[in-house]
Amino acid sequence: MVRFATAALLLAVTSVVVVGCHSGGSGSVTVATPVDFVYEAQFISETAQEVYFWNSPFDFAFVEIEAFGLLGEFTVEVFDAEDRLIYSEKHFGLGDDQISVGETGLGVPGEWVIVISTFDAWGKVEVEVY
Repeated sequence: MVRFATAALLLAVTSVVVVGCHSGGSGSVTVATPVDFVYEAQFISETAQEVYFWNSPFDFAFVEIEAFGLLGEFTVEVFDAEDRLIYSEKHFGLGDDQISVGETGLGVPGEWVIVISTFDAWGKVEVEVY
């Protein structure tokens, strides 16, 4: 019985690690697979930092950011499995639409950390890492 409980606890913890840790903010991860991470949010005067974990088999990734009617400040940072910053992009909006596609630097595959930070942000945002 103890073995089953330990396995169930390990499965529950592993599920959280794959999908991520939500530490405030209005966004959510809508897709979290080994090859794709998608975050979506509708901000209304939001100042927050959200931290998500993504198990990446890659040593680099593409980052696509789409912001619609963005007001305020919105930042995306990606850290590799050795906690090295391999991507950082800040968007400032004045109510405009913004689309960008970038590439991370080379990193170590494994558990990556994706940090979404906002400062008085308004608008709809989607971030995809693949």
